[in-house]
Amino acid sequence: MSNFSTVAERPLPFAQDAEPGVYLADPSRRLRAFLLEEAVYVVAFVVIAIFAGVNISLVVTSVLWLALQVNAGRQKSGTSFAKKRMNMRVVDAKTFEPLTLSQMIIRRGLLATLVGHAGLAIAIAAPTVILNAIGLENGLLRLALTIATVYAYSSVPLRNDRNRNVWDLVSGTQVIYDKFDTLTTPIIESKLSLESDLLTIDGLDVSFATPRGNLKAVRDVTIRLRKGESLGVVGESGSGKTVLSRATMGLLPSTATRTGDIKYRGELISELSSVEVRNLWGTGMAMIFQDPMTALNPVRRIGDQLTESLTERIGMDKRAATERAIALLKRVRIPDPEGMLRKFPYQLSGGMRQRIMIAIAVSCNPEMLFADEPTTALDVTVQAQVLELLTELRKEFDMSMILVTHDLGVVAGHTDQIAVMYAGDMVEYAPTRSLFANMKMPYTEALLKSIPRLETPTGTRLPVVEGRLPDPTKDEPGCAFANRCEYVQDKCRAEKPPLKDDGDNHFYRCWFPLGGGK
Repeated sequence: MSNFSTVAERPLPFAQDAEPGVYLADPSRRLRAFLLEEAVYVVAFVVIAIFAGVNISLVVTSVLWLALQVNAGRQKSGTSFAKKRMNMRVVDAKTFEPLTLSQMIIRRGLLATLVGHAGLAIAIAAPTVILNAIGLENGLLRLALTIATVYAYSSVPLRNDRNRNVWDLVSGTQVIYDKFDTLTTPIIESKLSLESDLLTIDGLDVSFATPRGNLKAVRDVTIRLRKGESLGVVGESGSGKTVLSRATMGLLPSTATRTGDIKYRGELISELSSVEVRNLWGTGMAMIFQDPMTALNPVRRIGDQLTESLTERIGMDKRAATERAIALLKRVRIPDPEGMLRKFPYQLSGGMRQRIMIAIAVSCNPEMLFADEPTTALDVTVQAQVLELLTELRKEFDMSMILVTHDLGVVAGHTDQIAVMYAGDMVEYAPTRSLFANMKMPYTEALLKSIPRLETPTGTRLPVVEGRLPDPTKDEPGCAFANRCEYVQDKCRAEKPPLKDDGDNHFYRCWFPLGGGK
């Protein structure tokens, strides 16, 4: 059987390698918790009834009644759980080896489950013992009170929002079933064809209500991204790059208005519930934010933040999550990963914090990774290391990636396609080689000219794009780049150019493209 550290060093077979009917999770805790819960309730009830001095036939009848009552209140009963899961091939989330029924029942955490239920049984028994001590003689009345007490305690959740793992360890009710289902829902789908689109964006518009008017941040953007491909989104500050990525992930604030279609695996994001969208985060989509210092929680240790995604999204127990966290830190080339788990974000350099963010983002092996200006505020050598690491991880984990940056040079060697954004418009979209070999949009040319080159003499002033971005709250006619373009003509100011296709998936938005065009 493969050990965890070995598996962690190679591409992890999560959703993209799963087959229909294969459940990738840690099902041992779910099934074990269900079986033990039923057994312990029965044993605890028999012990309580003996304390109460009730006739054994009444005990058996009451146990059957109680079992029906407890299961009736669940969204998914144990019977339905077993029918749906027992005929499936179940794969362990830590070793990725098939699990037998016996392995599911006697895995780690058994003692924690028993201890948790023992405490619950004691709490249930206490009222009955008290009734017996004060000399209540009516056995039927004592039995009725016992049943009411057991039923009441069986309905009390042993969890809260700050310590969800307690409930995971000691119970098997609908919280665990729901978590199991949301984990496996995207995994049991058929493997996505390499020729089909993983992400499809059609006519996306995003605007924000402001005191100055309706601010149009993204206008009529259309993108296709297949599995395993990488896309670079390039543009200056305020061009709509970050809004585009946040809209795709469903992270827009309530003040935003979005129109157009965003499909992930063929499903409209807009038709998913808030719970379903959250379930995509981590396992389906993940994001590396621009500033790791603000993205990381400053008062929590690195280990807690890294293992949280593993315990919450994949359902790993704490020990397995810690092992995987250490393996991930090694993979992103962080020295002394065990010691790193105990540190706080403020103790790390900018490059180290960014590596931590990368480790968190890929921890659940997402199908799509959004990297929002991942090299901002890093020195040149660290920038190169981070970009190289992202490229390696994308290929190793077989992820699609959208790399957001203002530097056209950054995406040159790390993406398959490039989308150039300006004032909310996608002004050019092409395969990377095609764009650099035959760019059509004057704005793209201006971005390329502004990149520093090694052969540029010291003291030489770099070309800049004169002027400023148009007011996003005003819907002015003509090309958005017209007032800054050195090739501008009258038609550019009068009519907005449509998105044209020059062949070979090279799109541009310009009336008079560089080098001519169709």
